This record gives sequence, structure tokens and C-alpha cells, in this order.
Amino acid sequence: MCGICGFVGHPGEKDLLGSMQSTLVHRGPDDNGTYVQPGIALGHTRLSIIDLATGHQPIHNEDNTLWIVFNGEIYNYLDLREDLIKKGHQFYTKSDTEVIIHLYEEEGEDFVRHLNGEFAIALWDVPRQRLLLARDRLGIRPLYYYSSGGLFLFASEIKALLVTGRIEKQFNHLALGDYLTLRYVPGNDTLFQGVRKVPPASILIYEKSGFNISSYWGLSYQPKMRSHKELEEGFCSLLEDSVKRRMMSEVPLGALLSGGVDSSVIVALMTRYSSGPVKTFSIGFGTDIDELDEAKVIADYLGCDHEELVTGKQDYTLLPKIVRHMDEPLGDAIIIPTYLLAQATARKVKVVLTGEGADEVLGGYVHQLTMHFGDKYNNAIPGYLQDANLALLRFLPPSVLERFFPYPARLGVKGKTKLLNYLSHLKSASRAYLDLAGLFSDQEKEKLFTRDFLDNIAGDGTLEEELDLYLGSKDLSPNILDRVIELDRNRWLPNYTLFKQDRLTMAHSLEGRVPFLDHRLVEFCAQAPVGFKLHRRTTKYLLRKAAERLLPKKTAWAKKKSFYIPTEKCFDSKFCDFIRDVLNPTTIKNRGIFNWEYINTLLYPTETLELLDNKRLMAILILELWFKFFMDGDGDVWYNQKNFAESPSSC
Repeated sequence: MCGICGFVGHPGEKDLLGSMQSTLVHRGPDDNGTYVQPGIALGHTRLSIIDLATGHQPIHNEDNTLWIVFNGEIYNYLDLREDLIKKGHQFYTKSDTEVIIHLYEEEGEDFVRHLNGEFAIALWDVPRQRLLLARDRLGIRPLYYYSSGGLFLFASEIKALLVTGRIEKQFNHLALGDYLTLRYVPGNDTLFQGVRKVPPASILIYEKSGFNISSYWGLSYQPKMRSHKELEEGFCSLLEDSVKRRMMSEVPLGALLSGGVDSSVIVALMTRYSSGPVKTFSIGFGTDIDELDEAKVIADYLGCDHEELVTGKQDYTLLPKIVRHMDEPLGDAIIIPTYLLAQATARKVKVVLTGEGADEVLGGYVHQLTMHFGDKYNNAIPGYLQDANLALLRFLPPSVLERFFPYPARLGVKGKTKLLNYLSHLKSASRAYLDLAGLFSDQEKEKLFTRDFLDNIAGDGTLEEELDLYLGSKDLSPNILDRVIELDRNRWLPNYTLFKQDRLTMAHSLEGRVPFLDHRLVEFCAQAPVGFKLHRRTTKYLLRKAAERLLPKKTAWAKKKSFYIPTEKCFDSKFCDFIRDVLNPTTIKNRGIFNWEYINTLLYPTETLELLDNKRLMAILILELWFKFFMDGDGDVWYNQKNFAESPSSC
């Protein structure tokens, strides 16, 4: 994987481009290159995976009229290359990057439709004097841009835009509100005012007259008529081909193995095409929710070269460093073990395959199941009886309630409250979704935010309106499960799941690949009947049928475990001190966003465990760290004063 950056319309090309490249060295420590002409600059930092000898970028066509920098992998590039050679195109490298530029010559803007892979592309068309940016269908690889006053900047990470000094330090109020609703920033906005994401499955074309963005891909959820056997065989064939293609590498390759069915199936298929034992890596927390035992069982079953890592009590001290690296806050403590696992893995391999994406395309999340069963409940119980029925459900303990609605009983009273709130809002699909997948409700935000901040975001219904576009569209699919899957594919997948994987693997120059997100497989799953995604109460049914052929039955049909870090068990009172130090009354009051009285109730609950296990507080903590580094500008000084030592598990 690599880093790309550049701009159109600035006279001080070389110095500015060099500054941008310097912030992306972690994405490409092996090589770098530039293309600089009056008014245009393209920069590249390379992580060498394929064509180690001749894959230097930028790459050009035969007459130097097209130039490209590229981040990603094209898994069908050899087939495309052969066809292009037959049509008379001449190649001077063996890289997938050069295939893209000749494909553009042949197909124009439609070239992206022929690519199977993950990519962020910047292509300069000299005769037309235009810049083309393209992002892969699922948003696996990031691409940001900023446009103002005749200057257009783009980069793989926001830090490369900020270093130019051309972007004012202003945060996006509406995006901050959305972040505290969802723990991530959805859509194409970012927390930086004016900085935006190129949407997945989109092409952005910038010319002197301005720029426009168009989409080149979408999904149909209208089921195709297939027999059970055709569905199972088709899924298995596509997944195996996806894994095989993603093992393309000239450097050491491995896999992240959690012990669940998603990553286990990927590793099982990798063993078919590996010349030796597959290197696998797992992380645990030293608690009863660990899946290290399950991962070890699968690793032994498949004959893997397996390594384990366990988080330490001091690993919370890495949180500021991680937040600074990610550019945008992700309000989830899971970023700590994910960072540690990527760090340990990068010492042994340069590429890893992961099981990310299976839940998003096959409906494996608890909130997706709950929406499915809630829709059935809503259709079965007349409206005039629902209030009375809800009153009865309030008397059921969480463990009993879970038998009717698939919501984790481990969440106890909090989980029960969340579920009952959801059931009370079934008439509004978007509100019901936020009750399940959201963090702060509108009522909680009234307590959380100051009046001034509430005034800044008053009247904004954008988030619920966007959710309604998916959840309320029976034209998309008559089944609520498909509609939730499509919503999560467009929002959660690129902005949470893939954002987290990209930043935390690339922090250590490690390339992460996601076989479940081959677009052919995603299209196939979208057109599978709902019963092959959710079969009674069994999630990811198609995947589990495939797993039966590859893994022990116990693993294939094991109940899903959520991958989360039990902060209340992993960390101790020193973490409490750290949280209270960051979220001190002076900082909170000066920030002018949060009511100190409300924050104080989160910081000093009746039991210490409540502080350590508070997802709302974690999201606020991470946000405040982001403010320190990116808005205040004194984060580095503050961090150095703390003199945090790297903990043993991160060494």
C-alpha cells in the first residue's frame, strides 16, 4: 500500500509537495517520487509489494501525456494487461499501476468499472489539463480533498492536507454532533471544516472551471432466482477466488485470526494457496471474553505459524499517540488493541488478510438482527396494543428479553433500556436505528452540550434524513435487513470499519486486505435472499455453510462474539486518573462544547468500573485528545510532558 498526495493551482510546487509527502512516509517507507509541472504536482510514497524492481511512481503512458499516482492493489491487473498488450499498448513496468493508465487511454472514465481491487487513484491528463481522482467501490482505501480559491489539494490522509498551512483550524460543528451520535463521522464530511472525503465508488474530476463528482457503481438487492446449491456453490467459488487473488505478493504475507468464523474461513482458504504454514496473529485481553483459545484451536487445526499478543494495563497510554495518527477521532477503545496487533504483525509480515466486511455484507451485527425482528414484531402487533405490550416487556429480565429480541444479555440493564427505547420508536426506522446503533440520543445531547453549541447545530436533521433514504426505501428492498445492510455498507463500513483498519495497519507500514469485500462477492450477497443471510436466528448463513467445508463444525456455527476491549478489566485506576486529567473542569469549560455538570457525572460515578466501562465517556475522551492535537496545537507538548513509556505489549 502507499500514500498519494498533490495539488492543482499552486506556484510553490516542490516545497509544498515535499511537506505533504513527509507526513505519509509510514504509508510508503520504501520509495518516493514526484511529478511537478507549473500548476500541478503529484506525490507518492511507496510500500513495495508487487513489482519491487520497476514499480516506481509516478507512472506515465508512452508519450508522457498521462501521469498517475496510485494507492492500492488491482487484483485482476494481469488479465487486463494481457488484453491491453493485444490492443497495442506498450508497458515499461510490470506493475498494476501502469495497467490503470493504459486502461484509462482505452476506456476513458469507464476504466474504473474494469478494476477488481482496492484503490485511491490520482491521474493527471495533460492535454485536457484535468485531474481525475477515483476511489474503490467499498471505500477500502482513503482519499481526501480540499478546494478553495483556485487551490485544490488531495491526499491519502488529512495530515498531508493540514501540513500545507492552507486550511484554517476550524472544526465542523455538524460533523461533531454526528460523531457523538455514531462514534464516527458518517458521509463525506470530516471534523475539519472544508476537508471532505472522495466518496466510495466515485470519480472526482477537477478542471479550472471547478470539479464534479459522479458515482460509477451501486448494488441491487432484488434476489436472483437460484437454487440452494447454486447459492452455496457460487458464494464458495467467489470467496475462494477472492482470497486467492489477494494472496498476490512478492513480500511476506499473513493473516489476522480472531478465532471467529470470518477470519477462520479466510485463513482456511489461504492454506490452499500457501507454499508453507500461513502466519497468523491474534490479540487478547487476559479476560474471559478472549478468543485466544479459539484462535489457537483453528491455527493448530490448519497448521499455521501462530503468534499471540495480550494487552497490558499501561496500554491506555498509547491512546493520545493513536488519536494523533488517525487524524479524526474514532470513539471506540478498540483502536488500542488494533494498533498493538498491527504493530506486532508488521514485525513479521508486510501484508495481512483480515475477516473485515463479512458482517456488513451478510448482516452479522446485533443491531441488524434486532431491526429484522423488530420489523416482524411491528407488523405482527397492532399499533394500539404495542404500548401495553411494551409495558409488559419492561418486567422481563435481560436474559429472557434476549430470547425474543437478539440483543446481548451481557449488556444488562443498560442493554435492556436501549432495546426498550428501540421498541418504542419502531414507527420511525431512522430513530429506531439510532436507538440501537447510536451513542448519545437527542435527549442526552440536551444535557451534554452547552446551549451555545446546541444553537450552532439547531435545526439540523441531516443525519436522520440520510438514514431515512436507506431505511425507508422499500424500492431498495422490501426487507428491513437488506436496507440496514445497505445503510451500514455506505456509512459504517467505510467510515468506521475500513477507516480503523487502514489507519492502524498503515501506521506500521502494514497492508491490510479484505477478501469479503471483493465487489463481485458483495454483489452476489446483496442479491441472495434474506434467508441466506439470516436463517432463523443464525447470522451469515451462507458463510457458515461455506465454513462447514473448511473448519470444525463448532467453529462454523459458533455464536458471534463482539470484538471489543473490556476496559474495566484491562486497565486500572491509573486509567481513571488519566481520563480525569484530560477531561478536567478548566479544559471542558474553556472548550465551550460540553456542560461540565454532565461530564462530572460521567467522571465520578458511584463505582469506578462504571467510569472504565463507559462508551460515552470514551468517545468524549478521544474527541478531547483530538482537539488537543489538531485544534489547540499543543498536543505534542502535553504528550511529552506526560512522559508516557511504551508498555511491554507495545515493544
